[in-house]
Amino acid sequence: MSERCYEELVRKRIPLRNLLIITYDVTKGMFSYVIQYRTAFILDVVNVVIAVLVYIFLGKSILYQEGLSVYGDVSPLAFIISGLALDIIARQVYSISAYVKVDDFEFVLHSPMPLFHQALLNNFYKVVADLGKFSIYLAVAYVFGVRFKVNVVAALAMAVVLIMFYIGVGLVASGVNLIIKKGDPVNWFLYTITDLLSGKLFPVGILPPVFQGLSWVLPTTWFYLIWRLSTLNNMGLFDITPSGQPVWLIILCLGVFSLVLIAIGKKTLDYGIEKCLREGVLP
Repeated sequence: MSERCYEELVRKRIPLRNLLIITYDVTKGMFSYVIQYRTAFILDVVNVVIAVLVYIFLGKSILYQEGLSVYGDVSPLAFIISGLALDIIARQVYSISAYVKVDDFEFVLHSPMPLFHQALLNNFYKVVADLGKFSIYLAVAYVFGVRFKVNVVAALAMAVVLIMFYIGVGLVASGVNLIIKKGDPVNWFLYTITDLLSGKLFPVGILPPVFQGLSWVLPTTWFYLIWRLSTLNNMGLFDITPSGQPVWLIILCLGVFSLVLIAIGKKTLDYGIEKCLREGVLP
């Protein structure tokens, strides 16, 4: 019985017309929310502007300008904004791929929609909100003189591999959450340890030597490095990074690692779903 339910869960189909209707309703609801709660919406926008101003003033500090030489002649604010851009992509991909959790398992199980469509629609507002937030970041940064030197091919290649990586991480996170039923250790590690060590908001070079050694073990550190070199310093696929490796080789290694992680994540999620169907969702 559990095996049949599992097959139905992971292989659900929904007519395209119904999916379009649901998408329209979600979009309409999002705009209705903005109109009805416009004060809260305006305050959210103000909070974003204040946040980017904090980043601007932080970037102008003398301390923050240490450790940026590895990225070429870049402003601290450009460094911060590029990191935030990558983080927005990463968080949205992670949220969609880590959609299945113990708390929502019964809803996911009995919904007529496929898992991917559920996850996408559930995060639709967050995706639009984050795109709007990032547009404000770029606009304010442009006013303060930030300019980017983007190598489109390398940046797109890095973004694609990053999406693959966070799909894998999200699948692993969902699977682990279904297996242990309490806590989310993958999410904790991802947004606590990597935020500290991966160079998202400050250069790895300002960390103590022992932390620097740990940071370069993390794939996310390499994501941020290549992303910034390709968006701030126009570094192409066949250019050599400051660490001595060609950009294409680092992207290839990260891509292979991400594919393996996706395979592991799928197996972990499959096992977690089967375990919940056998034993229930209560710990």
